[in-house]
Amino acid sequence: SFDELRPGLLSGEIDVFIGTVHEGETEPTLKRQVLFADEDRVVARADHPLVRKRRVKLADLNKYPWIVSVGMMPFRQALLDQFQTEDLDPPPVAVESSSLEVTRSLLLKTDYLALLPQTAVSLHEKAGLIAALDFSAPNWARSVSLCTRRRGAFAQDTRLRLEEIKKSFPPPART
Repeated sequence: SFDELRPGLLSGEIDVFIGTVHEGETEPTLKRQVLFADEDRVVARADHPLVRKRRVKLADLNKYPWIVSVGMMPFRQALLDQFQTEDLDPPPVAVESSSLEVTRSLLLKTDYLALLPQTAVSLHEKAGLIAALDFSAPNWARSVSLCTRRRGAFAQDTRLRLEEIKKSFPPPART
């Protein structure tokens, strides 16, 4: 996570961080460039009983065990807050994993649910293996950003890679 890697970025031990950086998390000595927007979704295997259900309600979500990710803490907390607001028990946690591959593998073989970024499951969704539930959540959008130090020289190969990364993502539309 950005919080864990920030000291290395500030000290120069790490040149680049690409990931979720929330507004206001960067220091003036760091430069943040938004690469793309992503949205977290509640997902399950494509033939999960809730996938066929229209307008999944929060009460439906606590009937199935969940895979939770340590890296998704802000969004996980937002989901737990929703359960508390509606006076519902939180869903049972079956597995806690920081591995996206483990999470996707378990989703394919079980009735577990997970909260994952759309970009992390889009290929599996297109293949008909994983599906996002028809669940309307409050704003679970986030930006994936590239962060570097504002000052300091990068090695030539790092500069070239940074330019290639930046070219791969068109600037986000201004609203």
